[in-house]
Amino acid sequence: MSDEICTAIGKDLGRGAFYAYVSEVHLTLTEIDHTIAHLKEWAKERPVSTPLMVGPGRSYVKAEPLGVVLVMSAWNYPLYTLLGPAS
Repeated sequence: MSDEICTAIGKDLGRGAFYAYVSEVHLTLTEIDHTIAHLKEWAKERPVSTPLMVGPGRSYVKAEPLGVVLVMSAWNYPLYTLLGPAS
């Protein structure tokens, strides 16, 4: 798959396969790996202080998806600028 991406970037932008791999594919895969490694930590519920009026209850912040996101990619680094913010 990465060979096809590097070939397409080479045809579209005139970049060599090595530069296309390093600047697009490798950076994108690195960000995806980082996101997967830290996802449980980021999604974990975080306890916060409970107001006295609530009594013996517990309060926490729970991360939840809020909706749809539009990511627009630049022409000069199409794969990285498209998938980088999404990961």
